[in-house]
Amino acid sequence: MKRILERFKITVEIKQEDIKALCELILQRRKLRSAILGVVMAAFFVMIFTMAGVGLYLSIGLSILFAALFAGAMIKLTRSNYSRQFNTNKNFKHPIEYHIYNDHYIVKTASSESKVDFATRYDIVQDDEYIFIFHMREMASVIPKRYLNAEELTFFNEIITRFRRK
Repeated sequence: MKRILERFKITVEIKQEDIKALCELILQRRKLRSAILGVVMAAFFVMIFTMAGVGLYLSIGLSILFAALFAGAMIKLTRSNYSRQFNTNKNFKHPIEYHIYNDHYIVKTASSESKVDFATRYDIVQDDEYIFIFHMREMASVIPKRYLNAEELTFFNEIITRFRRK
């Protein structure tokens, strides 16, 4: 039986700012869907207001106002949800270990352990400070680059090139 060797182990401590960075990335990724939803909502409100006898220009203005208020509320709710998750998830109170292999990683938290294949992930992205390995559209492992050395950064660049959604 072939033994698969661990490439490296990364131990991270997730901070509120790390979860905030994930939240902001998710909000950025939602922009197109949110814009389409806003246009549909505005058109719906224009129709409702004009059917109720409100003038066309006032209907358009009110509809844009309601769509903007809804968008702002959704952004605030999303940020609040991610903040609450950070504050209530006991796994964030302890270091998280990532055992990295060529084709998968094992994540160990205070209460669980799971194996994650890079090829089966929803997406893998990075910015200047983080690597985000998405398990679903809005759920990800967050690996702050402040914990990575040059060899590990090179490895993740290769993984991202190989497994990033097109």
